[in-house]
Amino acid sequence: MKHDQSAEQLIKEIEEQGMLGAIGDAISIQNIDFQVLYQNQVHKDLIGNHVGEYCYRAYERRDHVCEDCPVAMTWENAGTYTKERTAPTDRGTIYVEITSSPLRDKTGKIIAVIEVVRDISERKKAEKELKEKERFLTNIFTSIQDGISILDKELNIVRVNPAMERWYAHEMPLVGKKCYKAYHKKKGHCELCPTLRTLKTHKADYELVPKRSLDGEIVGWLDLYTFPVVDELTGRLTYVIEYVRDITERKQAEKELRES
Repeated sequence: MKHDQSAEQLIKEIEEQGMLGAIGDAISIQNIDFQVLYQNQVHKDLIGNHVGEYCYRAYERRDHVCEDCPVAMTWENAGTYTKERTAPTDRGTIYVEITSSPLRDKTGKIIAVIEVVRDISERKKAEKELKEKERFLTNIFTSIQDGISILDKELNIVRVNPAMERWYAHEMPLVGKKCYKAYHKKKGHCELCPTLRTLKTHKADYELVPKRSLDGEIVGWLDLYTFPVVDELTGRLTYVIEYVRDITERKQAEKELRES
């Protein structure tokens, strides 16, 4: 199909000026029939030279316009749209971020759509590795049978493991509450608080603390160890980890031994 004359003129001006060739991102321009009118060298290096072909066939090897196509959305609504998708290349499948925008003539009429394509394969790979590490750490966090509670510098609970959720089911959800309110039924911090000492000294600490019921009654005893979490880049303490071990049975056994 013959290109729109104004679009052809625009492409000619772009090629003469070389203004898109100097941009580091891959750029292509399509007409209303989804034919490729222009590719800069970065785009050709990434996808191959497909000027004159239909974009969906050239880029994704389809026989029809892609579902959720940003170029189609731009033609329909005259807006700018960004999508992420995979694209087959000679070096394998890559992840790309596509941003489409309308190109207009002097009268404001849309004569073509420009696509800016950014290779985000490395970013997607890093995100996948980060998710795998997070899943690994979450599995460890969940598997520990002793209680783990992570607090910020204002003594707000930011994360707990399932053991803490079982012990303090009557206070759920724990995240977002003050530790002294959720764990000890207090309106202010505890007098002998190892977390406050860790916040002050940036060193690990310990305290024997009571385990309380819904009514605030002491129903057991806990070994509470606190450890500072320091940001490696800034050297600042950001969180405190409370490692909690229920020693109620041991204390009861000690009591019975003393009495006997």
